[in-house]
Amino acid sequence: IHPYDIVSRQSILSKGSDFELWIQSGNLNLTINGENQVLGTVSTEYSHISLTIDASGNDVQYYKNGTLVTTLSYSDIGGDWTGDKWQLAAKGDTPEYFYTGLIDDVVFYNDILNTQEIQLNASPFGTGGTNIGHPDLVHYFELNEGKGTVIEDLGRENLGDGQVFNATFSVI
Repeated sequence: IHPYDIVSRQSILSKGSDFELWIQSGNLNLTINGENQVLGTVSTEYSHISLTIDASGNDVQYYKNGTLVTTLSYSDIGGDWTGDKWQLAAKGDTPEYFYTGLIDDVVFYNDILNTQEIQLNASPFGTGGTNIGHPDLVHYFELNEGKGTVIEDLGRENLGDGQVFNATFSVI
């Protein structure tokens, strides 16, 4: 992510009331099932963000630029993860909390990546970046379309493309 504004409330990624990754007052926050925790500070510089969610232990690990920043425990990570649609850069049926900044790609895996895999994903050089052949990669929105209103899901489950509203594409 590369936010332009770190003061006002902005949603980076959300899913109904079950999940929201958001920025406010210089902090990166994560809400799961109504329980909010601060992940850490955020700046207006580009940062690679990774979250691992372990539902069996109700733990979330937060990595920034490939380095583990913190592990947080939630009271309940379970929820209706198949219900509401994922939203990028906004939240709600009547969207609000619009994100102002750049997002490079969004990737979902069906298993927890180890630190080495996260560091490889965070690296923009050499063989770094998202391994589209990873056996646990489920959804991969590269966000490189450049124009239009559709974002393609390149993941192996490819349950459907995303739709773009009131956004523009940029080259980072």
